[in-house]
Order: sequence, then structure tokens, then C-alpha cells
Amino acid sequence: MTRKIVTHHDYPPIPIRDLDWSAHYEGEEEAGLYGHGATEEEAIADFIENWAEFHDERLDGPDADFLRDRQQDDEMRGGDK
Repeated sequence: MTRKIVTHHDYPPIPIRDLDWSAHYEGEEEAGLYGHGATEEEAIADFIENWAEFHDERLDGPDADFLRDRQQDDEMRGGDK
């Protein structure tokens, strides 16, 4: 069963923008297994990296494809901004 990674643009009322995005599996908000980042892609990557032991079998699904495609696009555009 492949689950969908959901992202949110949280935009907390603080001047630091490092944690504006969060990511988690749809329906698992209460589990507390979140990834965070300055961008949507960083939040997804953080989620996958930090919680891999809970979702290793899911990393071959569309979420991993999405992340890989976004990273390749970023690299083609010149990498980090």
C-alpha cells in the first residue's frame, strides 16, 4: 500500500524561514512523524530521511519519484540558490 506524503506551508510568525514547510503521511498527522524544511522539497526529504525505518517499503513509490524529479530539476537549474 502506497501512502501519499502531504505537505503544508506553515509560515510561522517568526523571522526565520527554515521550517516553513512540513511533510507527513496522509492520515498520520497524530503520529508526530513529520519532516520540516525551508521548501516543500526539503520537508519531504527530511521526512523520508528521518523516518525511513517506518516507511522503507514505501520509498519506491510515487513520493520517491516526486522527490527525485524535483532534485534533478534543481540540479539542472544550478543547484542551491
